[in-house]
Amino acid sequence: MNNEKTELDFLSLIGENIRKYRLRKSWSQEKLGLEIGMTRAQISGMEKGSNITLTTLLKLSLALEIKPETIIKVKFIKRQNALEGLIDNSKAYRQKSS
Repeated sequence: MNNEKTELDFLSLIGENIRKYRLRKSWSQEKLGLEIGMTRAQISGMEKGSNITLTTLLKLSLALEIKPETIIKVKFIKRQNALEGLIDNSKAYRQKSS
């Protein structure tokens, strides 16, 4: 399993959630960016699946008036193998670092 691809899949799904909840508020990417102190390009990147920090997740949840877990919630049943791949990759990385 390609773990990099798996991670990108999860990030893309999170990005879709960000976009969905932004559009529910009828906000542009620029408006959301202004609300959380980021540029339109950064919002666009997140919606396309770039990685986000925990701080950004919290800012997004406050601005969009949703719980942080709502943003990161993905269809777990369909993605269980992908999640297991991420966990295996993380364990392998920690073992190399030890």
